[in-house]
Amino acid sequence: MPKIKVLPPNIANKIAAGEVVDRPASVVKELVENAIDAGAKSITVVVEQAGKELIQVIDDGAGMSAEDAVIAFERHATSKISEIHDLDRILTLGFRGEALPSIASVSRLELKTQTVDDSVGRLLQLEGGEIVRQEAAALKPGTTISVKNLFFNTPARRNFLRADSTEFNHILKWLKRFFLAHPDIHFTVLHNGEELYDLPPASQDDRITRLFGQKFYDGLVLVNEQLNEVMLEGYVCRPDRARGNSENQFIYLNRRFIVNRNLAHAIFQGYGNLIERGRYSQFIMFLKIPPHLVDINVHPTKMEVRFANERVIYHLFLSAVRKAIQTKNIVPEFNLKSGDPRQREIQRHFQSFRHQRSAVLPRPGASSPSSELSDQLAFSYTVPDRPASSPAEPPDEAQVTGAFVQPSLWQVHNRYIISQIKSGLVIIDQHVAHERILYEKFLKFL
Repeated sequence: MPKIKVLPPNIANKIAAGEVVDRPASVVKELVENAIDAGAKSITVVVEQAGKELIQVIDDGAGMSAEDAVIAFERHATSKISEIHDLDRILTLGFRGEALPSIASVSRLELKTQTVDDSVGRLLQLEGGEIVRQEAAALKPGTTISVKNLFFNTPARRNFLRADSTEFNHILKWLKRFFLAHPDIHFTVLHNGEELYDLPPASQDDRITRLFGQKFYDGLVLVNEQLNEVMLEGYVCRPDRARGNSENQFIYLNRRFIVNRNLAHAIFQGYGNLIERGRYSQFIMFLKIPPHLVDINVHPTKMEVRFANERVIYHLFLSAVRKAIQTKNIVPEFNLKSGDPRQREIQRHFQSFRHQRSAVLPRPGASSPSSELSDQLAFSYTVPDRPASSPAEPPDEAQVTGAFVQPSLWQVHNRYIISQIKSGLVIIDQHVAHERILYEKFLKFL
């Protein structure tokens, strides 16, 4: 008697579900992806008890015929591919045909669907992956899928779920990824009967502002770069808006959210040393690339991809960020300690400097504006001379991310040095100064 056996469909589907559906957020992800692929212009997500009791996704997309509605719950049943070469042309979010049967195998699921061309739709109810009811129903065009009692038949997996707040936060993370990638879609989200989001179609800029606020948007720098057929556009935050965690980092490949540490590292490197280690940029990046240049069939969740030439894409990200930061000629905000009597005057001159400054280094061999700091000078702005009886003294403390260095010297954001000189105020870009020193040393060897 053979030892190797073919697993029955119900067991195989539960195993597959373990790869595709590990928590309620996975269900939301898969169902919203299906709605987007169906061409929906309006998607409503209803959640009860962080998805443990109910996840419902309602869309106005293409819908399914009665026949397709049944076939959709067969493993590897998909309308996206029909031959091996189709894998090189995938632009949809889903394509494997695993999501619906995997979700149905670990829940009680109800499907309502109707196409625009059909006069009636179809209602299906499944329990543990088995169809227990199906009938015709008068419905609106589109699809509604309700997933109830997730993991009811796999109690061990249900016991591994975290608190409702934790599970719902995972759902929100995925929803925000969709909100950003598809600003042309109207999204509505309800949790436990409370409406949390009502996002009508908008421009990319408006959608970002609506989700994260005006201050977040104002702190972004536009990125736009193209290399042959590859297009990169999006936003990175100003260096002084970096934060202590990597939460607001979004990279999309053909509007599909992906996780790629190499590309995140390329963005970080694009800042040079404007962001200190331990701080993280905030960014929203959209990479458009011909599908035959990337393999998205790497992982069941489809969040990991493999590029035909990862090094080229890495340098595209790096150079695009570097160019964006340099073009904007960004300098961090500077504020003296509240209450300092010189705050208003110095702040006024510093703001004027920020708008009028020149970031051009002196040519090799040219004299620097201040012999006190030699040719390390990168920027300078002269403030009015004070009366001899009122010498300019540095404040006791600069309320910036850098620390107080010495009586006439401050360091800002571990990036800039601010110091008094005889003629006024000097601001030094440490990175540029270091490059200049290396350049001067190199010239001596020529």
